[in-house]
Amino acid sequence: MSGRDMCYALPERERWETAQVDHYVWGDPAVLDALGRAHDTAGTDLGSIADSLAGMDVSSFWTGDAATAFTGLRDRVVPAVRGLGTMHKETATAFGTWQRHLGVYQEDCRTAITTGQEGWRLYQTTSCTNPDAETKMTTGKNGITSAMTSRDGGARTCRTALETAASRAAAPRSTGTNGHPPMPHQVSTVPGQVGTAPSGQEPVPAMGPFPAGQPWPYVDPANGRYVRPVPGPWAIGRQPWEYVDGNP
Repeated sequence: MSGRDMCYALPERERWETAQVDHYVWGDPAVLDALGRAHDTAGTDLGSIADSLAGMDVSSFWTGDAATAFTGLRDRVVPAVRGLGTMHKETATAFGTWQRHLGVYQEDCRTAITTGQEGWRLYQTTSCTNPDAETKMTTGKNGITSAMTSRDGGARTCRTALETAASRAAAPRSTGTNGHPPMPHQVSTVPGQVGTAPSGQEPVPAMGPFPAGQPWPYVDPANGRYVRPVPGPWAIGRQPWEYVDGNP
């Protein structure tokens, strides 16, 4: 560091001759905007698919086990697809907000760098005791710090919004033990130990939403048919389940 540099010491990354916006507030708003638009399109498409699936009523021309299985599967798939659509829409909103804020923070940083560089040039061409030069460089340095603080806060807000959006893709659940929907006569509420459906597979919670105050329905994952536990008591994991419609 030269004697002149010692007159107004600057942190290593705030040397005005080499300072750039992406040293402090990095990211490309255009890329974020493109990602947001892509997610918004995906959300719209998935919402349309969910609406189409929900409108499939086969009751007027199809009956029997296959029709029941199809209807059960449809009722499970529709909210899942709709949840994915919501996730993409909220992701698009999060990216859109972040790209707009990021652009502002980068512009604030650019202004701060310009101010600091003006002070640096004034300092170099006049005197290291020039108060205007020191004021401009101090203003620039504080502006960069403010932009970086805003950057971090905006990034945290975006991350929280993305995490919230991701939760929309999760299958609906009631508030049973360990997040597992409670069932009547069920010995264990621990996922993985609920017993065996007629197909030999473990029953899984149906995808809702369903009316509050009623037991959360389960289905046989092999065919999507609704099942209910056979009253016990039974050992954990040994409880048999039967089809709700009574057919084998």
